[in-house]
Amino acid sequence: MEGRQQPKGNTQDHQPNLDEQKDKSEPKPSKPTSPKNAVENNNPVTIIIGDSMIKGLRPEKISKSVKHKAQVKSFSGSTVEDLTDSVKPSLKRKPKNIIVHVGTNDLKRNSAKDVAKSIDKLC
Repeated sequence: MEGRQQPKGNTQDHQPNLDEQKDKSEPKPSKPTSPKNAVENNNPVTIIIGDSMIKGLRPEKISKSVKHKAQVKSFSGSTVEDLTDSVKPSLKRKPKNIIVHVGTNDLKRNSAKDVAKSIDKLC
């Protein structure tokens, strides 16, 4: 065993502390951004609100395309009047964009001209 050196002291003394390694190698996760605080954090959001016609939209694909967060809020069977209550709270969140798809269900009972007038009054 001549020529071989025995390690001096505890071998753990020679290894960095795992917590220290973790702190140096991994960035701390950022706080998730909700649309409610998107304006304060300067993180834009696009909100798409509408009837069942938009239920198949995939927000992750839209987010990739617009390069910021996107949310899809679908309310099956909703009319322009129904969505009035949903649009206003979303506007308070100050989204970068808001897209409203509504009126399809109104056409069963109203003329296109009347539906267009009600959409104009929506916001």
